[in-house]
Amino acid sequence: HPVDASTHRIGTAITPIKHVVVIMMENHSFDNMFGTFPGANGRSDLPRASNPIITDLNHDDPSTRSNIDNGAMDGFSSHAYVQYTKADIPNYWSYAQQFGLGDNFFSSDATSSTPNHVNMIAAQTGGIDATQGNGCNSSQNTILYSMHANGTPYWSYPCYDINSLPQEMDSAGMSWRYYSSVPIWNAPTLVQHLNNNDKQNIIKDSTQFLKDVKAGNMATVSWVTPTSDYTDHPPLPFQGGENFVTKIANTIMNSSYWQDTSIFVTWDEGGGFYDHVAPPQLDGRGLGLRVPLLVISPFARQGYISHQLGEFSSFTKFIESDFGLNNLGQRDAMPQVSNLMDYFDFNQPPQPPLILNSLPFTGTLMVPLLKQAPGAVSPTQGGTNDTFTYNILYNRTDTPATHNVIIDGVAHAMNNMGKAPRGTLYQYST
Repeated sequence: HPVDASTHRIGTAITPIKHVVVIMMENHSFDNMFGTFPGANGRSDLPRASNPIITDLNHDDPSTRSNIDNGAMDGFSSHAYVQYTKADIPNYWSYAQQFGLGDNFFSSDATSSTPNHVNMIAAQTGGIDATQGNGCNSSQNTILYSMHANGTPYWSYPCYDINSLPQEMDSAGMSWRYYSSVPIWNAPTLVQHLNNNDKQNIIKDSTQFLKDVKAGNMATVSWVTPTSDYTDHPPLPFQGGENFVTKIANTIMNSSYWQDTSIFVTWDEGGGFYDHVAPPQLDGRGLGLRVPLLVISPFARQGYISHQLGEFSSFTKFIESDFGLNNLGQRDAMPQVSNLMDYFDFNQPPQPPLILNSLPFTGTLMVPLLKQAPGAVSPTQGGTNDTFTYNILYNRTDTPATHNVIIDGVAHAMNNMGKAPRGTLYQYST
């Protein structure tokens, strides 16, 4: 039961939720994933999408605003009009059926990844309007396309002197960690105070989260972004991302943390995929396209679909509401933005864990047996100083002819790495 607010100490939970985990996946609109979900406000007549999808649609600021077209929702690529079904995303679907699903939840900004990740922890972007990975650690003369809240563009160094929820939590003596293996999703590195003073809470290995849970070392609030190959980001297949989320949910559910935790799962922007709902405009930056929200908790209303207006600042607003913190004076202070409390019934008998199996999945490229066949390889995020390794499985018994892989005019040798399950493993590095 919620505690009496008059006796509450700032930084302690008012509700039975004492731990919050926010997982931000990549690049899918609501209609693309849950348009056919029963009872939801979805467009259900779109062609079924391939898994994996054939291309990564443009989803930067100009493209997203063109998609929205001042609310007409008619500026999408012809490839954008596709959607998945229950059979394609069975684990995500199971969470939505058992716990909570939001069908009026939007990305904060009508642009790509990095600004929306910053919004998740600060209820604003600081100004950044493009995707960038080095933030406050950028070289001295770096400038990035930016935008004021009124929609006026400008250029700025990608390190922002803004207040954030982690700073509020520091002041209240609350623990937090931000897990990100991929620099462009590492929001705290773009916030000046956090990058300078909280490096110990910025974990550059997303897999460390599972280790911390198993060790009984989960922070009060954890933000988790996926490892580069398990993101749901097209053209990656869904199974890898679903397994990433499923492992996190299973690990928490199999621990003592389950009894007082809420897990929020969302996608950072629409990825260029069609959605039929025009985003409300809270200011000159957004909202962006509608994205799914899953709320997984023993206190989540079973099979609940929320129609309240939410966006990534809602996570900040929920944590502020739950732990008695002041708002940041940004989107979290807007009365029309939900604090997500409608997803919960703190008087219901707690829901038991929903342990799901991982889905069959391999990250190995499988090319059909032909004299010549195109094969798509999904590169990970990184820079020119990073080394990327690609594996190809040859499943015949004979020895194939191998050729160098030519990328930008540079030859990379294809090496025989020996026997592997279902064939022989060949590998090249760039």
